[in-house]
Amino acid sequence: MGIGLLRELEPEHDTEGLAFDAPIRPESRVALSRESIEEAIVDLRSHWGLSRGETCILLGAALGESDRIIAFRLGFGRSTLRKHWQSIREKSGHVHHRRAVFDVWQRAAF
Repeated sequence: MGIGLLRELEPEHDTEGLAFDAPIRPESRVALSRESIEEAIVDLRSHWGLSRGETCILLGAALGESDRIIAFRLGFGRSTLRKHWQSIREKSGHVHHRRAVFDVWQRAAF
């Protein structure tokens, strides 16, 4: 049972017997604004030496866009997008590009 479904449970639903791994604490969730994500991207762009295209790709991913949408928006083919992701991985020192996106979120949160 996903957290989204748990949030939708209304009081009339029987929740007895449901086991939760951890309590749901909405106060511990952080909502990231577009501005804070953009500021984090600017910091990482200079730190990692990202090109303009790589920066736009990382921004799109941090905002939740799929690779297909990012490629369409920037006018790239999927293979070009993959090459940019590879470059982002190399420049950031991460094995997977999702870790680079996580770094953006982490900087945006603090």
